[in-house]
Amino acid sequence: MPRCKGPVRVIRREPRRGCVRALASRARLLAALLVSLAALPAVPARGADCTFTPIFGEHDTACPFLGLPTITPVAMNSDGLVVGNRAPCLGQNFDVPAVWQAGEEHSSDLELPWPYDRAYCADVTEDGIIIGGIDFPDGQSGNYRAFLLNWHTGEINLMWPPPGKYQLQTNIRIYGVNRDLQWCGAMEFWDGTTWSNLAPFRANGTNYEFLFDGGSGAEAFDIADDGRVAGRYYNSRAQELWGCTWSPDGSFTPLPPLPGHHSSNAQFVNGSRLVAVKSQGTPWSNRHAYVWRPDGTIKQLVGIGGSTTVMALLDLNEAGEVFVQGLTGGTSPNCIWKDGHCIPLQENIEYEGPELLPAGSLISDRGDVVLRNTQTDQVMFVQRRPSPKQGDLDRNCTIGADDLLGLLESWGPGEGFLPGDLDDSGEVGMTDLVILLTNWSPPTGS
Repeated sequence: MPRCKGPVRVIRREPRRGCVRALASRARLLAALLVSLAALPAVPARGADCTFTPIFGEHDTACPFLGLPTITPVAMNSDGLVVGNRAPCLGQNFDVPAVWQAGEEHSSDLELPWPYDRAYCADVTEDGIIIGGIDFPDGQSGNYRAFLLNWHTGEINLMWPPPGKYQLQTNIRIYGVNRDLQWCGAMEFWDGTTWSNLAPFRANGTNYEFLFDGGSGAEAFDIADDGRVAGRYYNSRAQELWGCTWSPDGSFTPLPPLPGHHSSNAQFVNGSRLVAVKSQGTPWSNRHAYVWRPDGTIKQLVGIGGSTTVMALLDLNEAGEVFVQGLTGGTSPNCIWKDGHCIPLQENIEYEGPELLPAGSLISDRGDVVLRNTQTDQVMFVQRRPSPKQGDLDRNCTIGADDLLGLLESWGPGEGFLPGDLDDSGEVGMTDLVILLTNWSPPTGS
């Protein structure tokens, strides 16, 4: 074997000070974790279902003599800002756009700076930007236009349709808006003789991208933060409406009905590209649902006792929870479904008073929900415990080892929905770790 000639120098490299500090910091963090975990009890694989505490909204002050409900909710954000529409009072012909902040006694009408025949709220972002539609009085601008209203500053912008034929007389159905203020819906126009078919679109300001033009009933119902749109289109071969998504680059993915069914609706999509799809069979009550996943597989929603009947898909949040009317085998009208587990709401509401008959409506990214008590027509903002903001990252109603691992895996800054960002700072760090460990759940019965 060859041998080295001459003396051999050993070069020693001193580690950089920044690296030393980082390693020391991680070592201290690991030591603190080991000490903390040693004092914690063992946690079961799954705890009991979460509990829900309602905060009631009272009847509307705009026309209290009629005893009308607060609002019919259509969207909410994690700050408890609920947007919707209230029933008309005497002298009003149509619903009125309204907002309700959770914890406040009454809702309030949404004040718009223009006279209008009718208007409505459609969606709200996490930053409090409300989107809706407004129909100007006859003789002014024609029909519906979209508006964007900043709830915190009062700034409002009107979104005009694109030039050409859509400037004549247009109906715009508005459904969703994302954090970048892209919005979606469906549009039809009047050519002087007849109305056109609905054309689903994705818009950014007043720049419209029409997604499908080939049959009646096509609409765009929801838009994710990356611009992906969920909706439906007319399948000319099947001669039925099928669910679908349009990706940011315009590519199209059909989401067909389940076997034995004839039509489907892709109603919600989130930032993880999960899509909630309702599938319709015959008779009308033969309704089921599934979640489409980015790898192309689907997961049918199955609830209590193997129940698969879904009366309505109510909402989908960024954590992948589907709020459903149904799946409970007749024991409760609403449940929260995630990864094959269904939490029935009525059995888990902590409330002392007359029996509640809650009708589901909305779920926020934090897992709180909005219900309506059909006994009294009151709107309820329902807080969830344990909250994902207390550390229940996997939404299994127990704060334990899996949540801790999830928090550590997401350590550091990030964009969009960050489950581990418990203090809403925009990054996952030591404060979030302390919050999780403080709320660590003991085993049932300990």
